Amino acid sequence: MAALRKKLGDPGLIETVYGHGFRLAGQAHQPVTEVTGSWVAAATPVYSPRGPLVGTVILARSADPLNRDILALWVILGTIAVVAMLAAALLAFTLARWVSRPLAGLDSAAGRLADGDLAIRAVVGSGPPELRRLATTFNTMAGRLEALVHGNRAVIADVSHQLRTPLTALRLRLDLLAADTDPVTGHELAGALEELARLSRLVDGLLAVARAENVVPVPVTVDVGEAARERVVAWHPVAEGHLEQVLDNLIANALEALSAGHRVTVTTKATNSGALVIVAAPRA
Repeated sequence: MAALRKKLGDPGLIETVYGHGFRLAGQAHQPVTEVTGSWVAAATPVYSPRGPLVGTVILARSADPLNRDILALWVILGTIAVVAMLAAALLAFTLARWVSRPLAGLDSAAGRLADGDLAIRAVVGSGPPELRRLATTFNTMAGRLEALVHGNRAVIADVSHQLRTPLTALRLRLDLLAADTDPVTGHELAGALEELARLSRLVDGLLAVARAENVVPVPVTVDVGEAARERVVAWHPVAEGHLEQVLDNLIANALEALSAGHRVTVTTKATNSGALVIVAAPRA
């Protein structure tokens, strides 16, 4: 209180004022407020009608109720903020699951389709509309792919089955012909029978592929040199007897790759082992 009196310049202290003729300070002397611990005190000077200062009015009140109200308000605001953050996190997690689960299912379906499972379909009844349309498009594509593959397999199976009968009949005729011919012709017929057997194996392989539901290629070891020698032997009679056709094919291929203003050069010369024919064209 002494500090308040010192601020007001008051020589005395009046805590209660009765009667008429006294007035509080106007704009010239504003009230003074002092905070001490948990108490708040306000003081204002009191003047008589004639003007002299007659005392001071002091009002003191504890700030504990106000502090408790402020603390309770902060607790309420903090609780609301925590609840809002938890609700936002839960909503974000739910939305992420709503979007990511259909995407994971679509990715799994695409992987299984790539592995050969043509009957796989994506789930359409969940996720946002964009993902549902994407899943529907994927299912349409998978259905068309399945129909196309099954149709091709059916065609290959039918063609392969139809080829087996004439190939078998042709092999029997060649066997009978080889048994009643001279050795030279028999040797040629033996080569034809080998080619026929190879063609039969190809047809059987096509039929096996067509009948397989899921075709998984299995790598096998192949003797490249032996395969090359076999094909050279098989095509050697054609090369010996149809030189004109071989030259026609080489010249035709060279002309197709030839640029305007250039020409194809055909050169022949004798060698120690026979003849050498060169069909050359300049690079484009």
